[in-house]
Amino acid sequence: MALKEVKTVDTRINKKRNNFIRVLMILSLLSLVGYYAINKYYLRPKRYKERMMREFNNYPSFSQYSEEQKVKCLDCYYNGLKEKYGDVSDFPGENKNAVIDLEYYKIIISCNANSFYSNSDRDFALNKIDSLAKVMFINDMKKGKI
Repeated sequence: MALKEVKTVDTRINKKRNNFIRVLMILSLLSLVGYYAINKYYLRPKRYKERMMREFNNYPSFSQYSEEQKVKCLDCYYNGLKEKYGDVSDFPGENKNAVIDLEYYKIIISCNANSFYSNSDRDFALNKIDSLAKVMFINDMKKGKI
């Protein structure tokens, strides 16, 4: 009789141990997936926008604009680049293998025009966006940035 009691107590302990291990594995899996999602959808975009804001603040010609204009422009950059390239890690400047093409310069020109330019300058820039993008692309190629 004593042997049966020992076996049932032993199996209860094993079941409790197995349940504990299962719960631990599920929690670790959920934490990994959660970290990946938070990193991809919150932390990387936030770091990218902070880095771009530092570049805006360090660049002398942007000092005349307000923070609201800079934030509007950064949001436009981010949304345009995200639509074209997808994830932040695929943006030019973040990924060395990202292809910089005329669409990249069109995004920059349209965001700058909508955020910083007056109405007449904005209309001019948006009407001539193709030729302006080509000029910027060729200048960057000559300087060796591309």
